[in-house]
Amino acid sequence: MSKLDFIQGVNLNDVRLLGKKEAIIDKFAYTRSINIIWAPSGSGKTEFMFGISKLFLEKGQEIVYIDVDNGLDILIERGYDTFIENARGKMKYINADMFDSAKDGIMEVIEKIRLEAKNDIYKNCVFVLDSLKFFLDGEMYDERRIYRLISFCKAIRRNGGMVWVINHATKKGDAMKGGQGLIDAVDECWQMKVLPESAQLFNYVIEPEKYRLGIDKIAKIGFAMNKTTYELTSLDVDIADMNESEKEFVEKVKNKLSDEKEGLSQNKLLESLELDKGDKAKITLLEKHAGRFWEVSVGKNRAKIYSLTTPIEAKSA
Repeated sequence: MSKLDFIQGVNLNDVRLLGKKEAIIDKFAYTRSINIIWAPSGSGKTEFMFGISKLFLEKGQEIVYIDVDNGLDILIERGYDTFIENARGKMKYINADMFDSAKDGIMEVIEKIRLEAKNDIYKNCVFVLDSLKFFLDGEMYDERRIYRLISFCKAIRRNGGMVWVINHATKKGDAMKGGQGLIDAVDECWQMKVLPESAQLFNYVIEPEKYRLGIDKIAKIGFAMNKTTYELTSLDVDIADMNESEKEFVEKVKNKLSDEKEGLSQNKLLESLELDKGDKAKITLLEKHAGRFWEVSVGKNRAKIYSLTTPIEAKSA
């Protein structure tokens, strides 16, 4: 017996369970986690979250999507209604337009979710809050409001669920609204970058800012999303995120190697491109894309020999 027995300590079994996270999307989405994803207005964050939701559904998760940022008219305009119907009851979509008072109606839903948060009820469930400003009453830097929202998210996480909160960038577009207080409060904060799109695909690169879940568990990741079906395929981020100068260099190297059946040594390759054989920046690019656009072997005198290979194609996410 101890004189401190009146104080209830932590249940270590519960603590161990909290730390047991399973990858739903490798290097990106984990059970029992709170995530913020942000980008400038008009970047397609909602479309992306519907695409990710489709993938979550395919992986056996159930979705609760609380949308206070898009009117019911947009539901039909963007084809979200068909998406929700196809989810066959595995997705609960709640829109602020459903209520006479959006604030009262949504807060009632939030309270119901909080009250039911016990006995791991939210295992295999994903909650999407779209978007953050509403849930903080527009006060993006108010620590008390942030605390209340994160307490709600923690109740979901503690009972097995995953949370994704959509947020916007500041006016300059180079930082997230809400600042460091919000970043510190969640498990991971993801910046969404929109790449040039094609007629059929939206292209995104999603980059983590904290690595709180573990640098070995999460990483920058790329997705291409079909504009009609919301199907996702993965993008090689090192290719997708290349600038024009890097793309030009890669094409020059590929063209040069296409004429060389036996390959070229690193020195001869650089010289044939009229580059200094000691150009460290270009050598770094050669090493970066080895195994992707070209193969590297060891020749005479341990010289690196480059030969052309077929680029890795995008695969299902």
